[in-house]
Amino acid sequence: MNDTELRVVLYEECGLGRITVEMEEYFNFSFEMSEALERFERRFACKGSTGAETRMTAHDREKL
Repeated sequence: MNDTELRVVLYEECGLGRITVEMEEYFNFSFEMSEALERFERRFACKGSTGAETRMTAHDREKL
């Protein structure tokens, strides 16, 4: 790459904060998080989830 520096600006829509990071670091972080999430998913894949018919509805959660 040449001497041009690319940056990513992350901000909240309400304008409370703004973070500027180097693009390469942002992509490294994003890739690492994606890899970690995939490992997490594989680790707990055997646990499964309950079927749609047994999932708790918002009404059921209110009764707790």
